[in-house]
Amino acid sequence: MDEPPPGPAQNVSAGAQPARPTEAAPTKAQRLSQRADELRVLDAASTALNSVLERDAILDAVLGSMGELYSARHCSVFLASSQSDPAQERTSQSDPAQEPRADTRCGPRTSAASAHGDHGLSLAAARGERVRQARARLRFGEGIIGTAAAKREIVRLNFKPNALPGDHRTEIESHMAIPMQAKGELVGVVYVETLDRNLLRKDDERLVTVIANHAAVALQNAALYAHLRGLNEALETRVQQRTAALEATNRMLRDTQAQLVQSGKLAALGELAAGLSHEMNTPLGAINAGVDVTGRVIGLLGEFLDDGAVPTEARRRLERALTAMEATGKASRSACDRVFSIFKTLRSFAKLDQADLQHTSLHEGLDTTVTLLSHRLGTHINVQRHYGDLPDVRCFAGEVNQAFLIVLTNAIDATTDRGTITVATRLDSGGAVPTAVVEIADNGAGIERSHLDRVFDPGFTTKGVGVGTGLSLGIAYRIMEKHGGSIEIDSTPGQGTTVCLRLPVHGP
Repeated sequence: MDEPPPGPAQNVSAGAQPARPTEAAPTKAQRLSQRADELRVLDAASTALNSVLERDAILDAVLGSMGELYSARHCSVFLASSQSDPAQERTSQSDPAQEPRADTRCGPRTSAASAHGDHGLSLAAARGERVRQARARLRFGEGIIGTAAAKREIVRLNFKPNALPGDHRTEIESHMAIPMQAKGELVGVVYVETLDRNLLRKDDERLVTVIANHAAVALQNAALYAHLRGLNEALETRVQQRTAALEATNRMLRDTQAQLVQSGKLAALGELAAGLSHEMNTPLGAINAGVDVTGRVIGLLGEFLDDGAVPTEARRRLERALTAMEATGKASRSACDRVFSIFKTLRSFAKLDQADLQHTSLHEGLDTTVTLLSHRLGTHINVQRHYGDLPDVRCFAGEVNQAFLIVLTNAIDATTDRGTITVATRLDSGGAVPTAVVEIADNGAGIERSHLDRVFDPGFTTKGVGVGTGLSLGIAYRIMEKHGGSIEIDSTPGQGTTVCLRLPVHGP
């Protein structure tokens, strides 16, 4: 059975004096004591409502104040539909099963309720058991609560025992619904129900109106606070997202800058090699010519000595001198060839004549890179090459060689003791496009698992200060990404690292 509607003779609405039983008039002392109690409750309610910004705490304060003021059997708060959203009812009664689920979250303040556009109220909080079961949602004008909302007036209903046909109540039943209003807008309705001989009177309206309207203002402030808090959280989330995006962009810029610096160094190295090669051609040619002339002179002197015209002792001395000169000539020719080879290797590594995409032999690039790093390999590192049948790959040869240099340099830095670096190539035809696979493995110190996710970050290193060249794997990653390929790392601490570079044969 729902709450009793206003209408029977025993039900009294706002503005009418309820029927009251014959009872002794309160003494002056009793009236003063009652007034003091009311002021104390009002002060406590005001303090509680002013000290919190959480909706649930405000509802608790309202229920507590009403319950203490009237020793109410039941108190509840209904919020206008524009002030609440569907959620779980919050109750503090002894038997929660007696109260229905209801709306509990107060939303931002609007004027919809004041215009009765939504025509709805939702139960937000309740305390104690009701005499009659109530629905969690009510329309404006429905029952005592809906009537108070529609009229914006306090509605009071007082029932004497046996006042209605078939009514067997033995106690006075009193109901009061107080609209909560703030700035001309309806926020909700406070409902109080008592079962005792102290009927709710018109004199009570003044006090409960102050508490209800104070609660309405507090609820609107709480809604505004919640709204601002939501905006602040959304702003913080956006700031975090924007910060993360900026950090990612910054990392990419640092990586690109490092790649440009390294590319510039390699280009400068190639240009220097070309210039030096050009400048050294003339003196090296002269040295080679002199070595050729010396060789022919040594041959003529040898023929002269074979004639026997030279005394034996002198011949022996001349033969020793000619042998030394011949050895010196061979050494000079070998040195010149070595210098020419170095300049040729530098030019080939930089690929100054291949600035565009061209079909290039990866094996040639790997061999050139190993040759450039031969001074780092020394005698304690052995490089094993296992080349498969690999076609020429369409790529930017200079950049791919740069990636090889970075990976091989890091492998050398990781192999401090006598170790082995294995370079293997193969063709993977199992995917959508044929892919050239280059695997460079070392048996060095390896990389910790916790660092594997960061090895491609610009500037990241596990080496000590002053160790290695500082070439970042992030640069190799960008080069592979530019070519439509990939680079993967598998490492076991104490056993070594394997880097797998994959390049599509037909280019990006």
